[in-house]
Amino acid sequence: LSSIKILVSSMVIFWSIRLGFFLFRRILRDGVDRRFSKIRLSFHRFLLSWILQATWIYIVSSPALFIITRIDLEAGFNLLTYLGFVIWFLGLTIEVIADTQKSIFRMDPQNSSGFITSGLWSLCRHPNYFGEILLWIGFYVSVLPFIDGTEHVVIFSPLLTYYLLTRVSGINLLEEYAENKWGDMDLYIIYRNSTPKLFPFVGKK
Repeated sequence: LSSIKILVSSMVIFWSIRLGFFLFRRILRDGVDRRFSKIRLSFHRFLLSWILQATWIYIVSSPALFIITRIDLEAGFNLLTYLGFVIWFLGLTIEVIADTQKSIFRMDPQNSSGFITSGLWSLCRHPNYFGEILLWIGFYVSVLPFIDGTEHVVIFSPLLTYYLLTRVSGINLLEEYAENKWGDMDLYIIYRNSTPKLFPFVGKK
């Protein structure tokens, strides 16, 4: 295998193992995923949810699939590849730190009904999702030198990730949950109005 094939394969494998292990531990700890509380009551909605998730996995990993299945590709790294990997690693680091900070926060019984505002969560209200989006932007950048023509359709990898996390099953649901639970608390109102939703240091809401 060429070095670029090994790199993109390793990036996807590491991301999937890390995220899968984190989600598995979280469901063992919490016993439930609020996002599926209503969906799982309907077989058709639950099936549609799994189909959408499978589609998302295929699309976000499509840059790697294009590279890995190119038999004639023997190229090494170049500047864009290194830049993309740095962006990917930065996004992964942000996501891991944010997830870890929130997990530690929730382990304290005193925080069982509270919301986190420390660490990366003081920079934006959803730093884990910011990291996930940044991660796939970096992944797309890293493979740019090795795709051409219609293969540039893989730009849907970061675009779909952004759309799903902000409009479908991520931030929109969490923001609604937060408003219902803490919307009348002064501390939450101050946090919400003074902390960017997704991008650190960009806007307030």
